[in-house]
Amino acid sequence: MNQRNTYELYLRESDRGNGFASWKLAMMHQSGRNCEQNQALALQFLETGAHQDNTLAKRDLALAVLKGSCFAMSREDAL
Repeated sequence: MNQRNTYELYLRESDRGNGFASWKLAMMHQSGRNCEQNQALALQFLETGAHQDNTLAKRDLALAVLKGSCFAMSREDAL
């Protein structure tokens, strides 16, 4: 499977409510692996994953808030 197909697979799964896929998309955008590096999209996918009840996304979103990477969201929303 090529890199673009991997990204699109995770994107479809995220749209279907898969919190792990949303977290993977966040990690991909954070690192720039298989897609453009984009911190705003990484945070957006972390928020989506957290709302989809993914533990990894909740953890990483809370860490982003604590580190000051996320200004639009309150700490209560992240936790």
